[in-house]
Amino acid sequence: DIYARYAMSSPAAVNFGSYTFTNPSGNDATADNHGITRKNSNHYVIEAEGIYTGYRYYETRYYDSVIQKGNAQGASGLYSSKNNAWNYADEVTYPFGFGLSYTNFEFSIIETKTEAKAHEIYTNFKVRVKNTGKVAGATPVQIYGQAPYTHTNNLNQLQKPAIQLLEFGKTNVIEPNKEEVVEVEVDWQNIASYDQNFENSDGSKGSYILDKGDYYFTVANGSHEAVNNILAKQNATGMDKAGNADLVYVKNYSPFGGAEVDGNTFGFSKSGTKIKNQIEYSDWNYYKSERKVTYLSRNDWVNTYPVEYKDLTAPDSMLDDLNGKYYTLKTDQDVSDVKWGDTNVDISFFDLAKMPYDDERYTDLLNKMTLQDAITMAAYGGNTFAAAESVGFSGGKLTENTGNGIQTYLPSSSLLDDKCPWKVTTEDNNHNMSLKVFGSAVLMASSFSHDMLFEMGTFVGEEAILVGLPILWGPGGNTHRSAFNGRTGEYYSEDPVLTGVGCMEFAVGARDRGLIAAPKHYAFNDQETNRNGVAPFLTEQRARETELRAFQIAFEATPYDRKRSTDTGMLGMMTSFSKIGAVECTCSVGLVRNIAVGEWNFHGYTVTDINDDFDLFDCMVMGGCTGYDNRMIGNPSWDVLTADNSRIKNSGETVNLERYSHDKDLQLAIKESCHRTLYTFCQSVLMNQYNASTKIVEQLTSWRVMYITLISVSGSLLGISLVLAVILNFLKKEAN
Repeated sequence: DIYARYAMSSPAAVNFGSYTFTNPSGNDATADNHGITRKNSNHYVIEAEGIYTGYRYYETRYYDSVIQKGNAQGASGLYSSKNNAWNYADEVTYPFGFGLSYTNFEFSIIETKTEAKAHEIYTNFKVRVKNTGKVAGATPVQIYGQAPYTHTNNLNQLQKPAIQLLEFGKTNVIEPNKEEVVEVEVDWQNIASYDQNFENSDGSKGSYILDKGDYYFTVANGSHEAVNNILAKQNATGMDKAGNADLVYVKNYSPFGGAEVDGNTFGFSKSGTKIKNQIEYSDWNYYKSERKVTYLSRNDWVNTYPVEYKDLTAPDSMLDDLNGKYYTLKTDQDVSDVKWGDTNVDISFFDLAKMPYDDERYTDLLNKMTLQDAITMAAYGGNTFAAAESVGFSGGKLTENTGNGIQTYLPSSSLLDDKCPWKVTTEDNNHNMSLKVFGSAVLMASSFSHDMLFEMGTFVGEEAILVGLPILWGPGGNTHRSAFNGRTGEYYSEDPVLTGVGCMEFAVGARDRGLIAAPKHYAFNDQETNRNGVAPFLTEQRARETELRAFQIAFEATPYDRKRSTDTGMLGMMTSFSKIGAVECTCSVGLVRNIAVGEWNFHGYTVTDINDDFDLFDCMVMGGCTGYDNRMIGNPSWDVLTADNSRIKNSGETVNLERYSHDKDLQLAIKESCHRTLYTFCQSVLMNQYNASTKIVEQLTSWRVMYITLISVSGSLLGISLVLAVILNFLKKEAN
């Protein structure tokens, strides 16, 4: 991240902390008094900084200061600057991406090659790196870019940073006076801007766009050097340090047909899905409120600099979302063509090991599954899963948390058979070894090394084999909105490309060993204060170009798809405790089902955060999640799920078969949920535990025998006591 002299100088820090709606809440709330009746829905935060988080703010404001645009040197947002004028050198200590070394390196771009096809553009950079110092060393090769900022953007309120990291590589150790050529391939998807006001031909709005004009690319030691290089290429003056114009490559882009804006090239995802707005409710201004939010714009740094939004009242148009009114159960749909419990097919979970998601046999497997087993699987997402006897899935403790490794000890897994040759028992001298032994995400990201990030994933994957773990809740895929993010140590960076690459490399390395990485917290977990249910409001452009871009890079894993000619992306994720706008992330159809599943072709397991939104089971399933993190429930089962005191409900009603007997949409969503969960396990190390003869056998443990015996004895004594009481009462009456 960038190191500011004073962390509060970030515009994100203006709105950070605890903010509570003025509406009645809790016991005082009713539908009639405009109240917020649902628990954990009365807090919010307005992310008025827009896209200008981290170095995007400091470097863009510096760039505009040099070219004297947008009131960039004005007095708003001053913390360390002097003379009542904003000054980069006073506000920043170390730029993003900047690194020191015991030696010096000289860069030169020796060749570029651009490849374009229907909805993809890549530019390959060959960079010569020479060690001009006296000792051996290695260095990152960072490629930054700048897209044209035109009058069209101003009219559409589209914002663009003056600089952004696009990709990076790293040299091997280079001896003094020696050199190495490093190839770095840039995906133009990462420089495309999301214009939420772009009008699509089908009448919808929102697309990734490329403006007509010059695109600047540079290799640099950090974001500030990159900005100065580009300014030098543009013949600017007044920089705080001279840039190197020779390190800048300029590519002029002209949209097809002479248009000013290209909304087609990246208007479709790599899976072929049309891009359009999916989370418009993320923006406070989407709702009909008397108070409007002004987002930071480089058109006028002074008059759009964030103000603090305190004591806001949720408008009536927002209340249904805050109160969880996302889905109405259907009671009159024909479900006759939705098959459950089909015993005419001879197939089990094991038969689909390593098979692709669209293998036709999944249809038979899911038709064989009973609705009871399917609902149970859709409810319980770990870390303990219920068995699904109808398809031969034995359940068990199959997931674990992570920070800097696996949050467990070597002999902790019950998955491995005692005869398993690699199982570590308590008799082993190393049995107390913790698997949380790696550097933090921030430390790993600071290496700017694809290889090191990948190797960490493979190492953790090998540890997972030792404990029989198929799914890991991690790594962290969120970006740092500010230095005060509560989980900053678990997230790689403030930059979406560095974060996305970190997640991608870890996940691919882990998956090569059979461990499914499920990054968290999707998405917008931007503060720990009121984390459970806080409503962060931000523009869809900001959402798409920061947090979601990081997850997208990891989920699509495009570099590996291109190298391996196979779908190598993520197969798991954990959603955020927070909302997106006023809608719970767990229940956001736009966020999970339409963006992750629809746009990114994600077919994996999606779990909520711990015990999150237990009161919204129907909405959670319809939104695209595949289960709850149920760590506090104990051993999950149908009986636990359907008990009167079950915590998992919807609209206050307990889950049961009759409830869903006439809702085809929900039954199909439950079937899809199970498809994704079973497919994920079929790609994992869990398949080491199964073979064609695997079956579920109920066994009574000694404590359960004692428990059942005590219940039986207690019941018998109670019955005897009642009989004796009746007899004594009768004898007493006879005596009278």
